[in-house]
Amino acid sequence: MVVPVLLLFTMTALVSSFVLHDHHHRKMFAGSVGLVASMSMYCAPLVAVKQVIKTKSVEFMPFYLSFFTFLSSSLWLAYGLLGRDLLLAVGSLKPEYLDRSQAFHIN
Repeated sequence: MVVPVLLLFTMTALVSSFVLHDHHHRKMFAGSVGLVASMSMYCAPLVAVKQVIKTKSVEFMPFYLSFFTFLSSSLWLAYGLLGRDLLLAVGSLKPEYLDRSQAFHIN
């Protein structure tokens, strides 16, 4: 699992260093790669939600994972909105919704 992450990081750094020559395009490219990586990380616990729905038992749903992911995405959303950083705010909206659906589906 470490090799794909390092490969993605290296490719992002190389492309933004040697292919993109202005700050705006570098920021958009790095932000987009970060957005995709963040979305995949936040969507990963949905497998546990599928198991919870299938078994109708919350024993497969880690509460602290859902709670702290919700807390983290809420803070990043607030930071993105206050700093007027659209990539950061938009990247936090989808995980915010997914975390809320995971956290409150348990009840």
